[in-house]
Amino acid sequence: MKYLVQIMSFMVLTFAIMLSGHCQEQDSVNDKHKDIHKDLNEFSEILKSSINYSDEDYFDGKTSILIKNTNIRISPPKAFRLDEKQSNLLIQDWTGSNILVQEINAPYKKMLSGINEETFIKQGFEYISSYDVFTKSGNEGKLFILSFKTGEWEYERMVLLSGNNQKTAWISANYPVIMRHLLYEIMENSILNIEF
Repeated sequence: MKYLVQIMSFMVLTFAIMLSGHCQEQDSVNDKHKDIHKDLNEFSEILKSSINYSDEDYFDGKTSILIKNTNIRISPPKAFRLDEKQSNLLIQDWTGSNILVQEINAPYKKMLSGINEETFIKQGFEYISSYDVFTKSGNEGKLFILSFKTGEWEYERMVLLSGNNQKTAWISANYPVIMRHLLYEIMENSILNIEF
């Protein structure tokens, strides 16, 4: 797995550099290119920390797991793993992405009635959009798309609320904006495939 992680890391970085390569010829975007290069260097440091895990630590993208202390089953995206310290947090080392799975003892409709665009704006997020969804188990839900910045990194967050008359699944999925084109659909599919 060590070599697979290194190869995947190299491929992701190469692709990101290729995407940003067109910026070199335009003086007006040289600063943006330098910022992207700096972000990629920081991203590379994150990748180096992921080499200490074996194949068994990473999910295959097909297997459904029950999140400890919940009734929620999820099929984590390929190459995600459970965090050692937080049993309801799934992380992908080389993209800095994660999925946090929580179960709240409150009816879904009641939870949803208290959450809107303003809820997230007050918490410091930028609201992008929201839409109605259905999960694999047939429960209705609402998916919110938000953005935020941590340090110099720009992230997007998907927040899924879904449930029944007794409990609500609250799932947050974060990914770097620079990786959106690679991760959005994969992470959306994973969180919508919850069984609850």
